[in-house]
Amino acid sequence: MRFMIAVFVFAFAGPAFAQGIVVPANLEIFDGPSGKLQKDRGRLIVDDFYAINSAFQLQTSNGIMVCSGKRTQGVGGGTFRGKCFGNPATGSYTQSANGWVNMRWNYSNSWIKLRAKVQ
Repeated sequence: MRFMIAVFVFAFAGPAFAQGIVVPANLEIFDGPSGKLQKDRGRLIVDDFYAINSAFQLQTSNGIMVCSGKRTQGVGGGTFRGKCFGNPATGSYTQSANGWVNMRWNYSNSWIKLRAKVQ
């Protein structure tokens, strides 16, 4: 089943767990084919926000992985590729000087957006 997901995160970066930084997330999951919208609390996990190359995961409140992959950091943002719901996904993100990160994943005629405040 394909999903369109709008993800908006309105939280500060949480504590480090294992090797990653965990950011609490408010998720909006829209399934394009059915037109259904689901809201959930989830989390974005990034190995290292400041590394040039870093792994990431996006999970629901039940720990179900929605997306995973690798990101490459550039000046003021970067790109990433991986999988969302098992489908190949690519996208980009921007990071402002005041810590706001905006991401957009594109996959299988669907998309995921994320907005996070990191410190």
